[in-house]
Amino acid sequence: NPLRPVVNVSWFEAQAYTRWLQSQLPIFGYGKKWLAALPTELQWECAARFGLAMETQPSAYPWNGEPATWKSEVNEFAQYANLGELVGHPTTVGLYPKGHSREQLADVVGNVWEWGSHRYVNNGNPNLAIEEQNASGNCALRGGAWIVVPEVARCSFCGSDNPEHWSDDIGFRVELSLAD
Repeated sequence: NPLRPVVNVSWFEAQAYTRWLQSQLPIFGYGKKWLAALPTELQWECAARFGLAMETQPSAYPWNGEPATWKSEVNEFAQYANLGELVGHPTTVGLYPKGHSREQLADVVGNVWEWGSHRYVNNGNPNLAIEEQNASGNCALRGGAWIVVPEVARCSFCGSDNPEHWSDDIGFRVELSLAD
């Protein structure tokens, strides 16, 4: 289904795709002022919690608060995200509009894990650059996936995996930004 997220992609393949996309941006009229990359953990979390304007208090969930059904049965949570193995596979992007972020990003939590741009740092120091921290050999994953239990799927939830690993619950999101 072309409307489902791309899965079974290793971190190396996701990085290669963003490099290819970067080379194609001028063809699409974006010129050299735009950059395509996997988001850093900070970029991912800010987009999920605050949105682009960052005008309000951060939310633990992309949809601005805890749903009333959160502590109810998993089936009731299905209106927010593809979590808890209810469907058993990734679903069409945007199928859960109640779960969209403040900036209308779809599937920020659930559906598929999303590769981050760098190696995973457990309990990192936000005052240091990623390169200055003691990173593991694994790469950061954000967002949870269809297989993750709803109770842990928050904007701050982070996982990691071997950059060579791929599976049907791992994909990626491309971040476009203006070049300095």
